[in-house]
Amino acid sequence: LIIATRTRWGPNVGAEFEAPCLVYDYRRDEIVQRFASTGQTVSVAVLDNESRVLVGAGGQASYTGQPNLLFDVHYKEEEGDRRPRFLRGSKSRKSKSSKSSKNSKSSKKDGDSGSTKAGKSQKQTADGTLSLQLSHPQLTRGMPLDYTVYDFVDPVPVSSQEYFVVPSPGKTKTRQVLPFAIDKSARGHGNDVDLVLEVNSAQTCNIYYRAGDEPASKVLPLPGSEGFRNEDTSIYARAGDTLLVGDRLYVIIAHFNGNNTVYSFSTEVF
Repeated sequence: LIIATRTRWGPNVGAEFEAPCLVYDYRRDEIVQRFASTGQTVSVAVLDNESRVLVGAGGQASYTGQPNLLFDVHYKEEEGDRRPRFLRGSKSRKSKSSKSSKNSKSSKKDGDSGSTKAGKSQKQTADGTLSLQLSHPQLTRGMPLDYTVYDFVDPVPVSSQEYFVVPSPGKTKTRQVLPFAIDKSARGHGNDVDLVLEVNSAQTCNIYYRAGDEPASKVLPLPGSEGFRNEDTSIYARAGDTLLVGDRLYVIIAHFNGNNTVYSFSTEVF
């Protein structure tokens, strides 16, 4: 299991903190690895035929964002061990189950240094069977590789009707990352397309177009998904899902305090 973890928002504004994500071997009841110790992680997804893990961080409208980082899965089968493992025999591109928890304070024991450098994750592995290492390349070009402390920001989103804006890499307030694919080759329309839906709070939600072992070559923002805030109410995106029906892709965005929104695209867009 890949377990996303974050700390409480208020007490840690402007300060270093530790809330490491966990790779947990539930068969052995062991923590295999601690990583991304200073990210406010709220979503985890598996992609690229289960060879990478995407960690979505940030997530709160009134605080600064953080990078959504990709980690490579390094897997080594133990001698004589024939149990199903993380990367054994599955070609699914869909996200695997993940759990989210809150830690008000996390210990530094068991090998986690607490460094703000996400790439210096401690490989606290059980018999060397699995470890995560920072990927190169990342989801987008220019993605910062370090988590920084977060601070208060204006939670009022910039309306896409006034200014069509895509959040800068590393500064997203991400609630969810969801990989999905469009099988175009089976329909004779070209090559398969790997995509990632990024659901942000008080920012435009985006779809990242990925092809091969490269950063996203295109970003499709979803107008109006940034939400709304005034003296009376706040409406922010909280989660999303996708549905492929024929040659139409439907993207559903669920909002806190507001109506859910459905976007519809022809698969030819991708």
